[in-house]
Amino acid sequence: MNPLEDMFNLASRHKNFKQPLLNKVKAQDIRLVQNLATPEARQLYKLHRQVGRETHLKTGFMRFESSPNGILFGKTRLEHNTLDLILNHFTQRFPIFHIAIQLNGKTFVQGPKIKKTFNFELGATIKHLELMLPVNPILSELNFEENNIWEKFYDSQYIGQRRNLRLQRQMMPFKYRDSIFETAKSKRSNDLRSYF
Repeated sequence: MNPLEDMFNLASRHKNFKQPLLNKVKAQDIRLVQNLATPEARQLYKLHRQVGRETHLKTGFMRFESSPNGILFGKTRLEHNTLDLILNHFTQRFPIFHIAIQLNGKTFVQGPKIKKTFNFELGATIKHLELMLPVNPILSELNFEENNIWEKFYDSQYIGQRRNLRLQRQMMPFKYRDSIFETAKSKRSNDLRSYF
């Protein structure tokens, strides 16, 4: 692989990517580009880092629900063209599951038997997939109606005396908090004494 392609491979997925910028960087001296000594190289590297950061944060902050048919499903909002990277990550991490992610009114599904885009909402897609896929005997023993497994885990690990909302705001950007259980849980307080 070309060193420039390795250095800027994610930049083309950025929402503001322009091909003339990449062409201009390719025409520059490779040593200057590798050291980010030109404004164009710095700008392209900034685009690359923003896409990489979004991919990293989404793979860390996405929360899925599951079904007895081996489907992990969730909703997300993306700023850049990174959905395939996120789907590939979760498909490799959970190889026996089908991953379904809703984005902009469409549901994208990837797994061992299916790689498809559905033009309808997540709920309808899950119902359709459950008719297609057999029930997994191991997963069917779990109680999926009680969708508080993550809440029970979080409660067992949460230490109220160590609550630090400033640090949480610093470490978890607002745009990734919409579907995160932990942020809603940490805001709860029974009385005024818990703030002191």
